[in-house]
Amino acid sequence: MTERFRARNTEEAFWALDPFALVAPHDPWYAKIEQVLPPEHYGVTRQLHRRLRMTRGRPRHVHIGILGHRGTGKTTLVRAAMAELPHILPVYIDAQKALDHGDFAFADLVLVAATAVVEDLKDLTLDDESFTLVRGWFSEHLLSEQRVKELVGELDTTVQAQGGLPWLASLMAKFTASLKSQNVYREEIRRKVTQDLRDLVRRMNILLDGAHRALSPRSKTLCVVFDNLEKIGSRQSIDHASAELAS
Repeated sequence: MTERFRARNTEEAFWALDPFALVAPHDPWYAKIEQVLPPEHYGVTRQLHRRLRMTRGRPRHVHIGILGHRGTGKTTLVRAAMAELPHILPVYIDAQKALDHGDFAFADLVLVAATAVVEDLKDLTLDDESFTLVRGWFSEHLLSEQRVKELVGELDTTVQAQGGLPWLASLMAKFTASLKSQNVYREEIRRKVTQDLRDLVRRMNILLDGAHRALSPRSKTLCVVFDNLEKIGSRQSIDHASAELAS
């Protein structure tokens, strides 16, 4: 095991630096750089707090993009900021792992987000209307009956016995895994959802509204975070997804 010591000067800090290490805010080796740099250079936490706090005049839903070169610490900064916002429940999605780098569409982003939300909320109780609509969306609207049987057969028996959100989360995880590679199921799903993208967004909003109602007793609101989008090399896929949304 490598011995750890705190750097005493810039040369020691240079050789000790691991640019790929994700250090959580509670880690004793975490250094809050924002405290020692001018806010115009590194004011991510303060800006996120200002935009995510529920204040008079703020829209109910907000969309925030954080830009920066690879390795500048965007992920660490966002996680640190979220940790200081007790009313926010962040749902993190690693786009680099969740999406097909060479070919993904707007529908893929929505479906992956839906899967992540259900997975993170599976210990809560979604109201019957929202649960029924989301379950029907995945098990009846998007997939053939045969494909549903195949996916259910792949689920762990314990999950099948639990039912409810744990069952739905496992089914959706199996489902969205098929979006990461070229296969007949992905083409079938895309053909169905692209016929009416507004319906796809409507169903996603039903899920998000149900999630917020489930979180209300905890005085929390949901924040979906797509991370590592800049590490996807294919700009064509990102542009294609953006163009679908704009149309």
